[in-house]
Amino acid sequence: LRSGAKVDRVFNCSDLVRDADFERRPVQYLYQDGSTYHFMDEENGNQFELSAESLGDQAQYLVENMPGLSSLIYNGDAIGIQLPPIIEMEVVETTPAVKGSSATGRTKPATLVTGLVIQVPEYMSSGETVRVDTATGAFLCRVDTSR
Repeated sequence: LRSGAKVDRVFNCSDLVRDADFERRPVQYLYQDGSTYHFMDEENGNQFELSAESLGDQAQYLVENMPGLSSLIYNGDAIGIQLPPIIEMEVVETTPAVKGSSATGRTKPATLVTGLVIQVPEYMSSGETVRVDTATGAFLCRVDTSR
């Protein structure tokens, strides 16, 4: 669990496999300092850090004050995070919206505030907010921020 390394093992159908003994705690993402990401445990206020290497692709979904973020605690140490299934992020760069493109199913690349590049419908513009599936990195919908 600590290293995140994957190990291949062969089991018989009669073998019992214990679940990993870890707990989840709500956390808040604070900031990034180089390749180190800083978090705060919302239950006790303790701060901890995780490396970009240990976070892997999850790092590109981290935005400050995102709801639903949890840490994975093993033997008292934070060993990783669990992202919420859906997050909202701002589009910071994409080609201009094409008039009348909402009727087509074509997509274009868009860069989000964290640098993550996803495919969005042609009608999307820079400055808009989108919902993204954190498991697949897929665009889900545009967020109406006028309310």
